[in-house]
Amino acid sequence: AKAVYFEVLTNPLLQVNNVTKISEVAHRHGAIAIVDNTFVTPYLQQPLDQGADIVIHSATKYLAGHSEVNAGLVVVKDDDLGKKIYFAQNRLGGVLAPNECDSVRRGIQTLALRMDRQQENARAISSYLLLHPLVKSVHYPGLPGHEYELASNGLKGGGAVLSFEVVPGVDPADVLDNLHVFRLAVSLGAVESLAELPCRMTHFELPREERLKVGITDELVRLAVGIEDKRDLIEDLGQAFDIAYEHYLQYHANGDLFSLAQHVYA
Repeated sequence: AKAVYFEVLTNPLLQVNNVTKISEVAHRHGAIAIVDNTFVTPYLQQPLDQGADIVIHSATKYLAGHSEVNAGLVVVKDDDLGKKIYFAQNRLGGVLAPNECDSVRRGIQTLALRMDRQQENARAISSYLLLHPLVKSVHYPGLPGHEYELASNGLKGGGAVLSFEVVPGVDPADVLDNLHVFRLAVSLGAVESLAELPCRMTHFELPREERLKVGITDELVRLAVGIEDKRDLIEDLGQAFDIAYEHYLQYHANGDLFSLAQHVYA
């Protein structure tokens, strides 16, 4: 059988995919629609209600929520699909251990509380980044003014992952290396905040030319925001930006500072 497989939010640029429209196109061409709903969870969107046939989650992320379990789950719209998937699961032996099942169950009990807090933090951080002189662009669907886009795509919120680009001349690794509250890691969805550099971490296997075509630049940083105090997270970013700028001045003491100053003080 043919299938169209897509994420609700693209990674790492957080562009919103319309589940209803994509599912309609898939069905028109005799394919089923498979949606990865990990980034927004069932709390913010339920794709089966919007025409999807199969929904998958990395339950390791928001559903469990504490970086202590490796788990995945599949949700289907009808019994026929369910029987086929169960048959494949039974043949392959992919069965989650009882302890892991209980970890996911306990995590789901606090999903709404965590998602509300993480989204609140993500909105505050993205608003801060929009005004920072070392930041060229911010990618987050939950920014103020994006409410219509979210609602029209069936989303109740923008999630808790965002990305941003630093201005040319500033090394994003200098920012990441000097974070203390954010942890350097490629995962997402847990209570702790994580930061990563896609070009060197999650997407390093992509050829640079292909990566740049889809907008994943060398200056792009991805943040998976946790439940810490948003003031601590913003302060952590601020001091890391300060150090990155100091390093730029040191590395380019005899270079052309005017070009960077145009970005920083524009």
